[in-house]
Amino acid sequence: MGQPMPKAYYGNMLTEATVQSVDGQALVVLGPCGLVMCQLAASCLLQPKPKDLVAVALLENSAWVVSVLKQAKPTQEAQLTLPRHTKIVAESLDLESSTMGLSAKVLSLTGNVFLVGFGLVKQFVCTLVERVTKKIGSYHTLEQNVDDLAILAAYRAKINVKTSYRLRSENYDLKADKQVDIDGEHIKIG
Repeated sequence: MGQPMPKAYYGNMLTEATVQSVDGQALVVLGPCGLVMCQLAASCLLQPKPKDLVAVALLENSAWVVSVLKQAKPTQEAQLTLPRHTKIVAESLDLESSTMGLSAKVLSLTGNVFLVGFGLVKQFVCTLVERVTKKIGSYHTLEQNVDDLAILAAYRAKINVKTSYRLRSENYDLKADKQVDIDGEHIKIG
């Protein structure tokens, strides 16, 4: 635990101090009692950095940095240090930022309704596995390019096109085990 240094001690107190050095959860701060070695309190979510102004709780046998009062460099990156498992509970929660990054080894999103609205979405995925009971899409224009092989496997398939349907290929094979129906007002082959 953190110990006041030097040994001059003024009883339990809450004071401000300036961070001198940070080594994980251990910090050395300079305040009214001189240099004090402190531990980072669970209440201090913003990770202190050297020269930050912090609130320090000096107790009988320990010293704790309880919060960052003022960052030495407000423009530097702020880091929140949370326990290994953290849960945020709110009736309604909004996150707003000009840019936002989200990184996780495993990312799980669950909910009854998932609403997404973007001007542009880019996906870079090595493997994408989807399991959907029903997928409904409405597109003004849908363009898909496959560099190698595209496979569609279905129990039944149906394509409805209002005006024209064109299929262009260097080679095209159409095979059916039982029956092929071609129906139209005009049929041109060759």
